[in-house]
Amino acid sequence: QTHIESEADITLLYHTVDNAKDAFLNCDVLNLNRQKGVESIEKNRGSAKSRNIFMDTYIMKKDLFVDLIIKARKMSSMITLPQIVNASCSELDVRGISHKGYFATITDFKSYFDANMSLIDMKNAQNLFNYEWPIYTRTNDSCPTQYFASADVKNSVISNGCLIEGSVENSVIGRGCQVKKGAVIKNCVVLANTVIGEDVHVENQVIDKWAQITREREIVAENDHPGYIRRDDIL
Repeated sequence: QTHIESEADITLLYHTVDNAKDAFLNCDVLNLNRQKGVESIEKNRGSAKSRNIFMDTYIMKKDLFVDLIIKARKMSSMITLPQIVNASCSELDVRGISHKGYFATITDFKSYFDANMSLIDMKNAQNLFNYEWPIYTRTNDSCPTQYFASADVKNSVISNGCLIEGSVENSVIGRGCQVKKGAVIKNCVVLANTVIGEDVHVENQVIDKWAQITREREIVAENDHPGYIRRDDIL
C-alpha cells in the first residue's frame, strides 16, 4: 500500500540492525537519503555498526522488471538484479520501506542452523507467523504427534505426525520423525521423516530428510560448528 501511494518505480524492503560489523557480512545494504530514497546498494563489509540490510524483496511493475532484465543482459551475463537496480537508482524513483519484527538472514550453513534454532523462542515464532501477513505454502496434513510415557521434551518445536519415545531438548523436529526409546536429541535441527534409533545420542546436528541413525550410538559436534547428516543417510 505504501508503494502504491508513493508512486515509486521500485520499493525495496530493508531491516535496520546495529551489529552489522560482526553479523550480516556480505549481505546487501541500502544507503538511504532522508526521504527514504535509495541512493545505492552495496555489500556489507563490516565497516559500520548500523546498516540497513536489504531483504531481497522488490516491489515493481512487471514491465519494469522485464526492462531491467533486458538492460542487465546487454551489460553483462553476470550482472545480478540488485546490481542492475543499483545502476538504475539515479534514473528511477527507488525507495525503501523499513521492516519490523522477526528477521534472519540465511547465507551459509551456520546461519541456517541459527535461524531454525531461533524459532524455538515463542516471541520470534509469533513475530514470524503473523496472521496479518500469512505465509502461503503447500500444506501437509497428518495426525498429531504421539508422545509415549518414556518421552521427555523440553524447549523444542515438534511438528505433526511424529512418534516421540526418547528425549528431545532445545531442538526443532520436522514432521513424521521417529525418536525411539532411550534416544537423546539435543540442540538439533531434524528434518522430516528421520528415524533416531534406540539409545542414540545426537547433539548439535542438522539431520536431513529420511536419514536413519540406528547403529551409531553418539554423534556430537561442537556448539559453534554444528554437524550435518545427509539426506537418506543410514548410520
